[in-house]
Amino acid sequence: VYESSLKIWEFCPTGDNLLAFDKPFFEKIDKISTPAAWLITHIHRDPRVQKLFGTKHSMIWDETIVLYLNKPELVASVERIDRNPVFRFTTWNGEEALRLYIDLLKREPKLQAKRNTVE
Repeated sequence: VYESSLKIWEFCPTGDNLLAFDKPFFEKIDKISTPAAWLITHIHRDPRVQKLFGTKHSMIWDETIVLYLNKPELVASVERIDRNPVFRFTTWNGEEALRLYIDLLKREPKLQAKRNTVE
């Protein structure tokens, strides 16, 4: 894939750009009454999981792309890396990303099934 001519965008927050999934963040989510928030708090309520709060294991990783797709202006810098045309997001507005995470969880799901047919 990296050798193709496709534009590839990587999101690799490191250091200060990593967002922690810690006890205070968990408590904010726990106050939200949506199915998505319930699922997240249900999974993270287990004592074995809560022991990981505040460690490198308990970071917001996979959600970063969802946050970016909902608000691209969160990204503060992009670097081009050796593999052409591959771009890596390197810094972003973490505080705003955390607010967006909470705001997205507050939204009620609006999923609609679409059926494509071939005739």
